[in-house]
Amino acid sequence: MKKIILLILFVFVTSDLYAARKKAVVKSQLVSEEKIYDVPQLKSEIQLTNTAPPIKKYSGKRPEHHYYAGLVRGSLTYKIPTLNNGTTHFSPDLVGLSLSLKSADQIYYYKGNYELVGEWQRFKRTTGVFSQKINVFQFNLIQNFDLGSFKNKIFFSAGLGAAPIYLIAEQSVFGNSLSRVGAMGLVKLDFNLPIKSKLEADLGIKGGWGNIGGDQIFLSTLNLGLNFE
Repeated sequence: MKKIILLILFVFVTSDLYAARKKAVVKSQLVSEEKIYDVPQLKSEIQLTNTAPPIKKYSGKRPEHHYYAGLVRGSLTYKIPTLNNGTTHFSPDLVGLSLSLKSADQIYYYKGNYELVGEWQRFKRTTGVFSQKINVFQFNLIQNFDLGSFKNKIFFSAGLGAAPIYLIAEQSVFGNSLSRVGAMGLVKLDFNLPIKSKLEADLGIKGGWGNIGGDQIFLSTLNLGLNFE
């Protein structure tokens, strides 16, 4: 009887161990059959980029040397006699032109720029049947001094200078004309507004007093143009 019981226990244990081993083998096979696939990261062949060069904005530093081109409109008082004791004031007949070269400099502790200007304006006066037109050619020498700026957006300067003047006067009614040479002292104010790198808008107010051929002349002008390299 004991032998039968031992045999039954042996068979039971053996079958249980065989079942557990078979289950472990099946599980290991399932795990080994699972595969992990890695998908390589490929760079896009189509690249969306901005190929246009960036716009150069104003860097805060003004150019050391620049040119100026602009329009001029002024008022002239030229104290020469008229045949009918008319006015000595001349009104602008055409919009004038102004071209200049500006170079940065420093006098003692005062920074500014030295300006060479060529300018042309045309004026006229009319009293009754009497009409006279005048062409004024100027070569201005001006020393400007920096006065500061408003938030680095608008720059202010003031200048002093002198101008040799060549004046041509024509009297259309009577057919006579005259040409004279003189000189003038100048005072100037400038307002510069940087637009972008190497480009500025320039508004200038200028006044001058002098003498041509023994007659006094007063000239005030408003300039509007651009500074550029």
